[in-house]
Amino acid sequence: MFKNWGFKILSFFIACMIWFYVSGEKGTDIVKIKEKDRVLRNVVVKVAHPSSFILQAKLNPKHVSVQIRGQSDIVDKLTPENIFVFIDVSALEKGKHVLPVQINLPVNIRLIQITPTVINVLLKKRNK
Repeated sequence: MFKNWGFKILSFFIACMIWFYVSGEKGTDIVKIKEKDRVLRNVVVKVAHPSSFILQAKLNPKHVSVQIRGQSDIVDKLTPENIFVFIDVSALEKGKHVLPVQINLPVNIRLIQITPTVINVLLKKRNK
């Protein structure tokens, strides 16, 4: 048992190498998903949840730029029309307001940045 230490150690390392090689073969089916960033410019800001049909909203600016990250084949297909950018005026009365820009994105798409992050809103009575 205590003879031929060199061969025993060499055999142990060879067995470990074979084990690592065989166990590594199982993970070869994993596909790495490529992600990419993209900036969509001139995305229209919509008014969500108007508090009353009597009020009219004027936005400044009316468009934003949105930087997103996600699976490259999904990101490549997105257009500014596919992204819902909005401000929520549900709890507001007439007058001037500064509201944060909100966004709904498709599944597996992450928001990196919106420029600008706030919109100036003027709510006034509709002309009849």
